[in-house]
Amino acid sequence: MNRKDAALIVVAATASVLAAALYVENRRLHEIIAREDLDGRAGSVSESAATPPVTVADAPDEPAEPVRSDGPPPAAAEADTPSRPRSERFERFAENMSRMLTDPDSRDAILTRMKSRVDRVYGDLFVALGLDEVQAETLRTLLAERQMARMEAGMLLRTAESEEEREQARLWREEKLASLDAGLEAVLGPEAGQILEEYQRTAPIRNVVEDVSRRASYVGAPMSAEQSARLVSVMQSVDETLPLPGAGDAAAGDLRRGPDTAQLTPEYVQSYLDSLRKQNQAVLERAREFLSPEQLEALADQQVENFEATEKQLNFALRNPDVTRMPFFGGPGGRGVRGRGPGPGGP
Repeated sequence: MNRKDAALIVVAATASVLAAALYVENRRLHEIIAREDLDGRAGSVSESAATPPVTVADAPDEPAEPVRSDGPPPAAAEADTPSRPRSERFERFAENMSRMLTDPDSRDAILTRMKSRVDRVYGDLFVALGLDEVQAETLRTLLAERQMARMEAGMLLRTAESEEEREQARLWREEKLASLDAGLEAVLGPEAGQILEEYQRTAPIRNVVEDVSRRASYVGAPMSAEQSARLVSVMQSVDETLPLPGAGDAAAGDLRRGPDTAQLTPEYVQSYLDSLRKQNQAVLERAREFLSPEQLEALADQQVENFEATEKQLNFALRNPDVTRMPFFGGPGGRGVRGRGPGPGGP
């Protein structure tokens, strides 16, 4: 056995141990919070409904700050304020989700589906990094566990009864993500880790490019890999040089892409849409250098659809200011909540 094979075996074994530890940690967290939470609640909700993990709104997938990882996750504290009223339907849903994510077979099935999603999103990157089978499988597991951790933490935050409980959930999330980030760095190394971070940062833009390519294929003009890569580069450049008002700094790696719902006014919406038009025009103009007429038409059609959807959603937000978390659709920002919406994707 050469050194490379031995190293890969060590990496795989480490990842397996880490995954097992994370699963045990998950179960302990749910059990502890469930017990603590039930003591202070009225009603006949079962213990598993106290800490139901479920899909949370897509937040930027940024690396967590390193935190202490020794010892079990903290239990949520008793709420000092009255519990928020919850519907019976929500409680049943929460209980079902908790069972799904704490049952070993169910959790493994969900993790398997998440690995398939990782393949779709990161498959090209695995090839570009030249990962062998063991490294790729280890990376798939770590990335899927990361998605699982965000999902579980998200539900804990959504069902927290007090600010103290929310803070406990945030600390648990940071600890989990920090452990997984350390595993990713062990597999990829610092330089490859930066490549992964950049790949994640440009994922919304690549999603839009894939939509355009599929649209062009309907008329027999699919984009080549080189054309797709160039369009991603163009959209990223435009996103950085012509930033949208209220969106994150793309050049600095800020993943917030959509309109800032905290400052939604008619004037802000008009400014946002005007900036979006400028971005779109810049993308189209630069894309003329390497896209065919059919492909340009597909890009323009996709832009029009995304822009109109964004405009309607912004107008809805103006009419309904109490709805503060809603998905926005656009260009490089793809879709998301508050910070992951429109980019160069409209007329």
